Amino acid sequence: VETALNTIPQPEYRQLVVEALMVLTLVTEHNIIASLGDIIYVEHLVHKANQLFLEDQRKVKGDAMLCCAKNKDIRETTTAGLLLCGGAAYICQHLYDSAPSGSYGTMTYIARAVASVLEGLPKTGDMDCTIC
Repeated sequence: VETALNTIPQPEYRQLVVEALMVLTLVTEHNIIASLGDIIYVEHLVHKANQLFLEDQRKVKGDAMLCCAKNKDIRETTTAGLLLCGGAAYICQHLYDSAPSGSYGTMTYIARAVASVLEGLPKTGDMDCTIC
């Protein structure tokens, strides 16, 4: 795992990948589902978390509305095609700047991304998320 993480040049993106791995570890340790199933592309989980973050930012008209949460047809990028906010790996800088915990924290979005991708978890409704 360490070798794979060392291939990620951006430290902030690497941190989100580590957080995604932590969530997947918790899912397996607490037997949330019987099996993780097939191959899980952790990078896709991070990008799904970013997508969920941007959706919430649009709903609450958050800071990301200044850059990444704009509609795709009016979203601005640099001449090199990078995000205007400067976020690494096409992840909004405002997600990177979020604390790991809390309702708008990175771990919340990663947990939601994992829940949306893994089979066997309810897609709608409430779910008890207490950790004993």
